[in-house]
Amino acid sequence: MINSVIGTMIAVSSVPEIKPIMVKMKAPKRANNNAIK
Repeated sequence: MINSVIGTMIAVSSVPEIKPIMVKMKAPKRANNNAIK
């Protein structure tokens, strides 16, 4: 799962237009947990 998250983050970072959408969908829960750790 960690690899999937990293891969997704890299892919999202590569596409500015998709990034905001992904942030709204997944970031609030997963990203916050990762950021805290």
